[in-house]
Order: sequence, then structure tokens, then C-alpha cells
Amino acid sequence: MNKKLKMHTSPCQKQHFNIVYMTNESYLFQTYVSISSLKMNKHHNISYDVYLLCIEMQDIGDIKKLNDEDFCIHSIYIERNIYRYDANAGVVYYKMILHELLDVDTVFHIDSDTVVIDDVSSIFDYNLTDYFCGGVKDKIKGLKYFNAGNVLLNLKKIRETLYDNEYTMYDYFWQLDKELRDKKGFLWEQDVFNKAFKNKILYINYGYNFLVNTYSQYKFNDLSRIYGEKVDYKKIKILHFASHPKPWIKANLFGEIWKMYAENKVNKELEQKILRVACREH
Repeated sequence: MNKKLKMHTSPCQKQHFNIVYMTNESYLFQTYVSISSLKMNKHHNISYDVYLLCIEMQDIGDIKKLNDEDFCIHSIYIERNIYRYDANAGVVYYKMILHELLDVDTVFHIDSDTVVIDDVSSIFDYNLTDYFCGGVKDKIKGLKYFNAGNVLLNLKKIRETLYDNEYTMYDYFWQLDKELRDKKGFLWEQDVFNKAFKNKILYINYGYNFLVNTYSQYKFNDLSRIYGEKVDYKKIKILHFASHPKPWIKANLFGEIWKMYAENKVNKELEQKILRVACREH
């Protein structure tokens, strides 16, 4: 492990499925909204270990109140962001060293600009044995490209993989970062992951990473071609507000759902109605 990283992990007694978030002080509230929605909508027979990477901060505020017997919060404190480029950029790079920071084989990373509206434990039914990750297609750079915001990671395979019998996958990540960084439209760790994982990506159902702003930009037949099926609002488990607008700045129809969770005024019946209207379902 990079010796510059100094972390503290809080103990937990119970483990079932592993989830990871990362945040800094500027995104703490949004992270709280997403984690609290994850807990609110989990099934009663499911236990989550939630690993929270706290970049240059230790006070996680109300998130610590979410800790429970079947919803364990593991705080991992990073004293100094060694990947800082500006106020937020660089935080996402810790996603590329999760195989060093977490002693688990598989973990589902969820971005903080999300709201979880249904239990996500079924994502662990995907068999990642032969894949580095499971991700949802994103048309930004072609049909063989995935969004790395919400991604199921096979940390065991990443940890054990050598690239061309020369570099560890860890080394390869940083080699690719240097090669890709100056290219127009560079998308940080997402481009690095897509390049590094190549044909070892398992494309999973759009419901685990429903890209709200992408959805509004394409015609329905385009989305059907991207996802391989017609969008069904009942399959949506996570609303991901990637790019803009962010719902805490300007709320579109999907953003009204985020506001319900942020204001602790969740009405599941109204939530389903908004989803039906937003997805143009009758």
C-alpha cells in the first residue's frame, strides 16, 4: 500500500454484502442522502457493510447515526488527498486503489450524487469470476463503454492481475492515466477503467446505474439500443445524477425524488408516480 495513505478503519461485527462510497467535506451531505436511501430501501433479510472513504476529513456527521447491526458503517480516513487536482477532482482516483484499501473480494461502488430507491443486493448475483467489473453502458464514447460511477468491482481479480506479465494492474492504472490525461474529453478514472479492463467488463442492467441526465438526452429507441431492452421504470434501483444539472442546484422531474430523500419526506407512492411520468409510462 502507498505509505502516504494513513487510514483508520472502524470495527464491525457483521458482514454480508460490501458497498463502498467516497466523499470529502464538500460532498458530505449528498453522500449522507445516498447512504440513508440505501438503508431505507434495503430488504429486511439483507445486511450491508458500507465502507466510507473520508478524504481529508474525519467527522462524518449524521452518517454515523445510520450504523446498525445489519448496516455497518466502516469509516476509512485519508488524511491527505495525494491525488488532488482541484476542490473535488482527485477524490475519484481512490476508486482505483480500492483493491489495496479494502480487504474484500467484491464490492459495489456507489457515487454520492445518487439516490437508491430499491434494494441493490441482487447486483451480487452477477458472476464476476472472469471479469474485472460489472458496469452499465454509457453512450458517451461508444457502445463498448461503461459508466464507472456505480460499478461492481472484482477486487480479487484486480489485485492478482499482471498486465502483459510486466505491470500489476495498480501500475497499469497509473501508466494509462498519464497516457490519457491530455486527451480531449478525458473522464478521469472512468476512461482509465474502460481502457484497463478492455474485454473483461460484464455489462449489467441499467437499473443499478440509471443515468438520469443521459436519459433525458436520448430518444427511446437510442436507449433501447444502448441497454438492449426498453426502459422499464420498475427496474430502476439507483438514480444517478451524473453530469448536470445536480438536483440540489436545479431539480428536474427525477430530481424531485432526490429532494424527497434530502428533506426526509419520502413518499414511495409519489416516487413511483414520478418515475412513471418521467419514463413516460401510463
